[in-house]
Amino acid sequence: QSQMSFNITPKWSGSWGTNYDFSARKFGSHAVTLQRELHDWRSIFSFNQAPNGNFAFSFFIALSAQPDLKFNYDKQTYRPVTR
Repeated sequence: QSQMSFNITPKWSGSWGTNYDFSARKFGSHAVTLQRELHDWRSIFSFNQAPNGNFAFSFFIALSAQPDLKFNYDKQTYRPVTR
C-alpha cells in the first residue's frame, strides 16, 4: 500500500493512494484527491476506484467563513461481482 501527499503550488495540494496485489500482479484500489485554497473558499475533488471497477467521484466547495454554505456533488457506480 502506498500513500503520497504533495503541494503543487502554495494554494493547490494533492494526494494519491493505491495498493498493489503482488500475488495477482495488479493494482487494487486507487484514490486521487486535489484541493484548492482561495481567500474565502476551499474546493476538493476526489476520485476513488475499487479493484472490481466501481468508482466514486466527488466535488465539494465551501466558503471558509460559512462552511454550512456548500455545494457537494457525488457520482458512484456499482458493479456486482460476477463469478
